[in-house]
Amino acid sequence: MPREIYLIKVGMSMTEGMVAEWYIPDGGKVRKGELVYALETEKVNLDVDAEYDGIVKHLVETGITLAPGDLVGYIFEPGEDIPDDLAPAAGGKLAAVQERAPTVPAAAGGQAPAAGQEPVARASVSPAASADGHIRSSPAARRLADELGVDYRRLAGSGPNGRIVEADVQAAADSGPAIAADFGPAIAAGPVAVAGSEPQASPLAKRMAAARGINLRTLVGTGPGGRIVQADVEAAAVVPGIASGIASGGASALRPAAVNAPRPGESIPVKGMRKVIASRMQQSLAESAQLTLDMQVLMDDAVKMRAGLVEEWLSEGVKPTWTDFVIKACAKALRIHPLMNSQFTGAEILVQHEINIGMAVA
Repeated sequence: MPREIYLIKVGMSMTEGMVAEWYIPDGGKVRKGELVYALETEKVNLDVDAEYDGIVKHLVETGITLAPGDLVGYIFEPGEDIPDDLAPAAGGKLAAVQERAPTVPAAAGGQAPAAGQEPVARASVSPAASADGHIRSSPAARRLADELGVDYRRLAGSGPNGRIVEADVQAAADSGPAIAADFGPAIAAGPVAVAGSEPQASPLAKRMAAARGINLRTLVGTGPGGRIVQADVEAAAVVPGIASGIASGGASALRPAAVNAPRPGESIPVKGMRKVIASRMQQSLAESAQLTLDMQVLMDDAVKMRAGLVEEWLSEGVKPTWTDFVIKACAKALRIHPLMNSQFTGAEILVQHEINIGMAVA
């Protein structure tokens, strides 16, 4: 008896969401507790785990907006017959939409395999890029690629919709340097990932590299002590190999833009949490008075205070950051200067009763 996989509801205000990524490929095995899919809503990104062991069957593609509670897939018991086409019927029961004979994949060149010959699956050599330019890959595949020193951007995915999965990364690691040969000289000449210790990089650079599918081991840092910073990641996203090309004096910095970089005139759809963030930031920009003030501040006392608090709260695992000090200072300043804690309503200035400071975080 197949078990349903639902689009779970997160919070009372959730009205819609989507499967942002399937972690288990269609027809793949899953064990209870393993991650099945990534849920994306306007406010939350959440990984959903399996409640049962079995074979996963997808009902929906990634990126389709659904309502909480909608069926997105099934988990079949091992050995259970799985219909070719599935659809949710009334009451969430299983319905076979169409019975059809299994198709035999054609061999290379469009020829059907000879009788008794096993069909050979051949993956495309073009990495699968999503609508926003990111390479389709599972988090598990990216983690394994980072551990093995494999640049997964050059791999052909064998998962759903050409998604790169763990097996692709492991196969690339086992095959060695020859893996780049199938992608032609333009890609083979790019920076090669090197196994070893984790490269020194700023937290922002790490987040940007993960979001854009960039292996930090392929970059040369321009920050203090060779640390990889935001500018290095941005340069690599626009022109692959620009950092290593500058460091080595080679011509790789002159290569055209990466295959996953946005093209001029391209329209990139924005949805889910990213759409809400963009809308709120644009709204804030339109409704807030714009002012930039630069100054130098002596932070000697703040440094001493922070060092004392870090030592005092060490046993509790609490470590105050500089952001904490800035927010506290802003709150104290607003109490001293209440006119700054106000809102322009169009006809008058409304001084607020409370001091509320919000900070946007990922």
